[in-house]
Amino acid sequence: MAMTEDISDLFDDNEFSVVALWKGTTSVNVIYDHEYTEQFGAAGSNPFITANASDFIGVEKGQALVIEATNYKVKTFEPDGTGILRIELLKV
Repeated sequence: MAMTEDISDLFDDNEFSVVALWKGTTSVNVIYDHEYTEQFGAAGSNPFITANASDFIGVEKGQALVIEATNYKVKTFEPDGTGILRIELLKV
C-alpha cells in the first residue's frame, strides 16, 4: 500500500535541510550527507541526499546538482516506496 501522508515537512528549510539546485534551474530542499567511509583500505566521503521523491520526478543518472557551491552528478538513485528518494552523488 502506498503511503499517503504528506512528507514535505521533512524537507522544509530548517536545521536538517539545505537547498540543492537540480538541473541548473530547480531549487529543492534536501537532507545532505557526506559521510566518511573506509572500505578495502581506501577512505573518503560518500556524498548523498535524501529527498522528497515528488521533487525529483524524472531524475536520471548523470544529471547535475549543486549543493553548498559544490557541483555533483547523480550517481545512483533509490526510491524507498514511501515517497523518499536517496540519491548518491558524484563530485565533479
